[in-house]
Amino acid sequence: MIDVKCISEKTVKCIEINTHQEHLIMHLKILSYNWHEPYLCLLSKIGHTFLIVEPEISKENYRRWDKNMRPIPDNVILVSEKEAISQLDEGAVDLVIAHNIKDLVKIYEYSLPKILVFHNKLSTEIKLGNNKVSREDYLNKINPLLINVKKVFISESKRRDWGMTGDVILPGIDVNDYGGYRGDNPSVLRVGNLIKERDLMLGFTTSESILSGLPSVTLGLNPNIFESRISSGFDDLLDHYRSLRVYLHTTVNDYEDGYNLSLLEAMAVGMPVISIANKTSPIINGSLRVSISDDIQYLRTCAVRLLDDPILANSLGQKAKKTVRENFSQIKFLQLWVKSIEEAIVEFLERSQKKLSKKDIELNAQPENTSMPQYFQNIRDDIVSLVPDDAIDILEIGCAAGMTGNELKKKSGIYVAGVELDHRAAVEAKKVLDEVVEGNIETLTLPFKEKRFDCILFADVLEHLIDPLAVLKKTRKLLRANGTVIASIPNVQYLGLVNQLVEGNWTYQDEGILDRTHLRFFTYHEIVKLFGEAGYRISSINETLDPQYKDAKNQTTTLSIGRLSIQDLSPNELKRFFVYQYKITAKLKNVAGDEEYFTDIKENCMKDVLAEGKSLEDDGAYEEAIKTYAEAGSDHADYAKALARMGNCYMQLQNISSAENYYQKSLKVEPQGYVASVGLGLLEVQLDKYDDAIKRFLYVTQNYPDSDKAFSGLGIAYSKKNKTSEAMDAFSRALKLNITNKPAMSNLLELSYQSNQFGQVELAMKQYLETHPDNTDILFGLAGIQYKSNRFEDAQNTLSRLLEFNPN
Repeated sequence: MIDVKCISEKTVKCIEINTHQEHLIMHLKILSYNWHEPYLCLLSKIGHTFLIVEPEISKENYRRWDKNMRPIPDNVILVSEKEAISQLDEGAVDLVIAHNIKDLVKIYEYSLPKILVFHNKLSTEIKLGNNKVSREDYLNKINPLLINVKKVFISESKRRDWGMTGDVILPGIDVNDYGGYRGDNPSVLRVGNLIKERDLMLGFTTSESILSGLPSVTLGLNPNIFESRISSGFDDLLDHYRSLRVYLHTTVNDYEDGYNLSLLEAMAVGMPVISIANKTSPIINGSLRVSISDDIQYLRTCAVRLLDDPILANSLGQKAKKTVRENFSQIKFLQLWVKSIEEAIVEFLERSQKKLSKKDIELNAQPENTSMPQYFQNIRDDIVSLVPDDAIDILEIGCAAGMTGNELKKKSGIYVAGVELDHRAAVEAKKVLDEVVEGNIETLTLPFKEKRFDCILFADVLEHLIDPLAVLKKTRKLLRANGTVIASIPNVQYLGLVNQLVEGNWTYQDEGILDRTHLRFFTYHEIVKLFGEAGYRISSINETLDPQYKDAKNQTTTLSIGRLSIQDLSPNELKRFFVYQYKITAKLKNVAGDEEYFTDIKENCMKDVLAEGKSLEDDGAYEEAIKTYAEAGSDHADYAKALARMGNCYMQLQNISSAENYYQKSLKVEPQGYVASVGLGLLEVQLDKYDDAIKRFLYVTQNYPDSDKAFSGLGIAYSKKNKTSEAMDAFSRALKLNITNKPAMSNLLELSYQSNQFGQVELAMKQYLETHPDNTDILFGLAGIQYKSNRFEDAQNTLSRLLEFNPN
């Protein structure tokens, strides 16, 4: 008999909806499978924790997350199928979202809420499979798997085609993440994988008739379409949306919807669209939005007109953008998904109450308290990553079952001691750590000598203490002069908690910020005060951020939390409302050397300014980054770097004169400055000063011979001068230094096709595949150059390898 694997207890207790924010109050752990990175990225914006399985597609070949397609969201954790099963067995998963029948088979025996997403029509799948199975036989076979599974269809036409009931949730796009349409390349863009092979649904024959004789670019995995290539990453895809004039969409009405994610992204950027007629198309015909028709000749005429008229193209593109904003709202997508998840959980609990008798529960459920809570057995990888490399003697206060300490001990020569209050956890910890003291840290007399440890850890401990200040002072004497204290502390200023407080609630829970065992509560400023009073100086602060921060940080200085509105917030003040937890690294204050101490403080502040500015810059908040860099003092050695980074920000804002001004200022302070030199070289390329750029990049490569960016910049400058051989050599050198340099790889590939010389790019691609064997973009690019070189057998072998990794 299979034991009932129960949904986690917190889910049973927390099916409560916040009607102001329209999302579940509890934080769920959701298991899903990596078949579609863009869709999973959209789904992750709900804000829960997602465990994403990288499934095995053939023996020892796995469908890894393709970071070139989408970066991994902060709330996504990649796991193996074995790790997923372990989590399911322990009851640590609250919900499963499956994307195909294979996923459902793997979780069939587990009793928990399940949702299946239907991405394709059944009729299309059967037709593409050469009608080897009848519709009736297939449905009869899978019906047992669908019992008590909530169904979500990505379109109404797909729901009707399957002949089932279920929720329909259209994809959602935040147009604020796109934009930037230029249309400066008068060509037609077509995007899709295996377009020719899936002519049935994607309309390859139709698109070829429309494109015949017109300049066009095809992106995607298409081995049978001449000069088609896979984009080198999401940024490359966006650049094509922004630079090419018009987008062509030809999905076939009987087998596919009149839209897909690529079309919606192109429209969100502001591209005008030419589309074959489709009953499910949400787009509007005529001069208002897009050109849509069954008449191929008419669509060709529209394409020619748009290629000839950039002003008309831009005008129609803005209307297309408006269509996405109105009909494919990301907010609505997330709201509907939250509603479906909540309904799946409620329905599961209602079924469980009806079907599980008292006898069933007593026979199959685990008795309470027979094993440790799951959190005692977790490895805190976020804490492990903060431990200094030179720390060899480590003390963990609240060591639980010793899993984190045991992870640290994998490094040779590491001594880890622990202090643990819970008896069961302490017994387990003694099996893996060097020494464990059982008892309450607040009342214990610790047996360790003074200055015994290089590092002391407080992972989610201080908030459980009656007097955390006293404990920090008590353990201070155990730390060596240059030792480090690391602590993780929840943030009571978190917006979710503020909203509850505004509504008059302060309800304790089994875990989270309002864990019922928390005795103390901290904000950022209170944490700083606590460590200062205990005799420590904070050297770094890391934050665990709510995913909503990405959408909020660049939009406003006012934060609305339910019925509360907070105005005139600085970027840092705004950010602190989205911090769920702070991770603190601190050192002992040097009381004897105040002058040295204050110098260190000043240097640390300077480093914080640079780090904060770089973080804002990486997130695209260039104006805020400029303000942050401007806080850097002119008397510090890194002042030149701050000026150079301001130049980088102005470059991104297309303020060329200001960018040049700050690069020049930086080089006056530091004549050989790396960041400013590279930035100024790229600026000179943009200003068509190719000879100056070449001279500058040659100078940089002499001073910084390990800089792949400098060699890549040199290659760009050479290519603009039509010095193809020199450019290819420079790009090759960049790739030898950093094989993941995307611009160098992309430019080298383009020049290889122009010159019909593929030796250097093939060598680079093979070197890349040594460390990233499942990268479909590179595999496809390699197959393309092998085909171009008339090495058809090699190309076929490479494509076979590619299809092993990505059969779709």
